[in-house]
Amino acid sequence: MPAYHSITDEELQSIFDQVIAYLNNKNLPEPDWREISYLLEHNKYSEIMDGMIDELLLDLYGLAIHQFNDDFFSEYLEEGEKINNSKRVDFARERITWCYEQCSDHIFSLHALEIQNKENQKGYLGFTVSGPGGQHGYNMDCIGVFSSTKELMKLFDKSYFINAETISKAHILRLWKESESSHLS
Repeated sequence: MPAYHSITDEELQSIFDQVIAYLNNKNLPEPDWREISYLLEHNKYSEIMDGMIDELLLDLYGLAIHQFNDDFFSEYLEEGEKINNSKRVDFARERITWCYEQCSDHIFSLHALEIQNKENQKGYLGFTVSGPGGQHGYNMDCIGVFSSTKELMKLFDKSYFINAETISKAHILRLWKESESSHLS
């Protein structure tokens, strides 16, 4: 990736023109979202951050892959303690709460940056922002271009959650990976 941080207004307009052309014609080559994210993070950071369109969301599936399994859970159990579904659900809810409190990479906010091309056609670049912030900064990713913020939100309607209590026990258990040697009590 090029080692540059600032771009001219003309270069920025060229990027917006290309992105909106892609929005209008998906047969065009897809833009390099990582490069766009990099460029705009350094040139439009405050506008992106001001464009937050939802509360913090949880990537439950990403968290579940890493932490909703008996092998990971067993590291938190006392010796001889047996795993059961009630303990699995309680542990999962604790991990979800921990993610929110620690601003883990599984927690993100959704942002939209309104752009327009030279013909005044509008679009919205969608960004996810996650991480601890502070001196470590945030992880900002451009996820694509959308015709409206409602279209952007549709990506996250069914798969992302606002807090631990909105997730049913059955849903948590469907995501849980039991070990072959687990003993249910």
